Amino acid sequence: MRQYLKLIALSSFWGSSFLAIKSAIAEVPPIFAATLRMTVALTFFIVVLAVRRRARTIPGRLLPRVWLTGLFSIGIPFSLLFLGIRDASVCFTGIMDGSVPLWTFLWLVVFARQLEPITPTRFLGLLLGLGGILVIFFPHLNHLGGGLRGKLLLVLMANAYAIGVLLNRLLFVGAKQIDLLENVAHQTAASLLYLLCVSFIFEDWSLIQPMRWGLGAYAAILYLGLCCTALAWIFFYSLIREWGALRASVVCYLTPPMAMLFDFLVTGTPASPFELAGTATILIGVALVESQNAASQRRRAGVRACSAANTAAR
Repeated sequence: MRQYLKLIALSSFWGSSFLAIKSAIAEVPPIFAATLRMTVALTFFIVVLAVRRRARTIPGRLLPRVWLTGLFSIGIPFSLLFLGIRDASVCFTGIMDGSVPLWTFLWLVVFARQLEPITPTRFLGLLLGLGGILVIFFPHLNHLGGGLRGKLLLVLMANAYAIGVLLNRLLFVGAKQIDLLENVAHQTAASLLYLLCVSFIFEDWSLIQPMRWGLGAYAAILYLGLCCTALAWIFFYSLIREWGALRASVVCYLTPPMAMLFDFLVTGTPASPFELAGTATILIGVALVESQNAASQRRRAGVRACSAANTAAR
């Protein structure tokens, strides 16, 4: 039950982040806004780690691997997103964001098949989830707009997210002693440094004028940093550790429907029939992935029970 509450909170944070991003970049250069988002999140992690005063759990030899994982999980996707969305439509961006579980599955099959079982039912569930995303955006597919460069960047964004999911899973395999919060803090720090460099290269810092930003921009950045990044990544990495990479990545399917709900609550925009049908398809896909995982857990529990019974009999 605790994991499902994390899933709901995570999809709510990420679903509402689109409205917060829209508010922030109206006054702040996009990648610099992402940098500020990382700054808020890292500050939160540092304060919590200082209060806890626990011993370090990540050995020095493992830090480069943690930082690389953070770049693929946070830094690189954020830079590709904020650069790519300038030349591509929001519709195409949403489709690519929702395609992350499918890319995760494909990378899992190619490079990390040993991590989790690949079954036809799980694959069907993933395809249904992607199909639900397409149904939601179907009325706009003839108006994708934008240049090829932006679309390629967003395809790379989805793949970077997928690789990040698998790298985190590989990081936890054989390294159960790694503290979750310490891991996320290191990954956020690496991403912050990366985004700062990207902002310096691609954006005109003379346009950064904090004194002219409104309270809405500051509130949006704080919300993005604390809720949509700090708490969200803690929940997400926790789900990766507890559920596995493929199952945890289905949150990407729940994010677009949550974004649709928040858009209606805040702006009053009602859901279209395509959006409702797409949401239903997404939930069916998630249910297939979940049911297959539950069946696997029951089989493993049965095997353990039989093993225990045989041991007792001997």
